[in-house]
Amino acid sequence: MTTKFNALELQPMLQRSTRFRWGHVSLPLLALVALMMVCPCHCVDPSIAIDQTSSEVLVQVRTQSPIIGVHSHQDQTSGDEFIAASYINCIESAGGRAADLIRLVASVNGILFPGGDPEPSPTAAFLYARALDLNRNGTYISLWGACLAFEWLVQLHTGDLRILDNTQKLSLTLNL
Repeated sequence: MTTKFNALELQPMLQRSTRFRWGHVSLPLLALVALMMVCPCHCVDPSIAIDQTSSEVLVQVRTQSPIIGVHSHQDQTSGDEFIAASYINCIESAGGRAADLIRLVASVNGILFPGGDPEPSPTAAFLYARALDLNRNGTYISLWGACLAFEWLVQLHTGDLRILDNTQKLSLTLNL
């Protein structure tokens, strides 16, 4: 069985918002966090453009530090989106701040998908499809999947959630 992801069908699902709770680290609109290590003294040549296909306002600022969006996980009991506190602590200690990644996806330099969930969420599929569209149009965004999220990238790229099901383990030693 093959499952295809369509970003246009997923967009209405992403319009709902969740409440913000510091104790659980849940953020509005899918609890996505952007790592912003932008120092005002390093900003050069800011420009604003409007993407006519999606009506997004694109703010382009050259910086010496990358802006990395971190995808969240969904709590299975409450349905709220969250990010592990270790990610929040790391972002805050680096001078970053929480932001709405769906609206900023064209402004980040990369997206990190933390692993843990067995299948990619609709949000992950939307972000992946949007990043591919931007890359095809010359706005390059790096994608990184940690642990199971690396497998998500394979599943999202092929559109088949079962592509990794029929694999065989093969352990080989290295000749060092």
